[in-house]
Amino acid sequence: HSGHRRAVRCAARGSAAAAEIVMKAVRDVGQDIVVSVSTHGDLDYGELCMNLVSQGTPDEALAAIKGITFQNGGDEEETHGEGIRNALDSMAWSADPMSRNVLVAFLTAESKEMKDGMTFAQLGKELVKRRIKLVMVCQPTARLRELCDNAKGQLIEISNDPSEDEL
Repeated sequence: HSGHRRAVRCAARGSAAAAEIVMKAVRDVGQDIVVSVSTHGDLDYGELCMNLVSQGTPDEALAAIKGITFQNGGDEEETHGEGIRNALDSMAWSADPMSRNVLVAFLTAESKEMKDGMTFAQLGKELVKRRIKLVMVCQPTARLRELCDNAKGQLIEISNDPSEDEL
């Protein structure tokens, strides 16, 4: 369906542009920054979570993000909760109280309920407990707002043509 293909192309273009702006800001923070990249599809369609960069540089992260292939699209809901939890559980987060851990998530559509019954409120509280700041570039849907609010995070509405002012 041409409408779905167009939506997928727009999501890919907008996410890559937003990632470039975010990684520029990360590079500007300083030299001791490490970045990891994880991607997820829809688990209901056999699209598993994958860690693409672990403990890399902002440039390595940006290259990985630009290489992500967006497919299909147009489904009503996605398995965002599992993607966030995969990043939470599989990435190397710093235990140093002087460092900051930030999870930046680029998401589209509403989220499906999590398979194990964990709520988005519980997932958000787990991020707080582990001292991981959540920044979500997404559509402001009910479940994603619940996650962001409980994580004490920041929600930025996704755009096909993001600007530095928006992010």
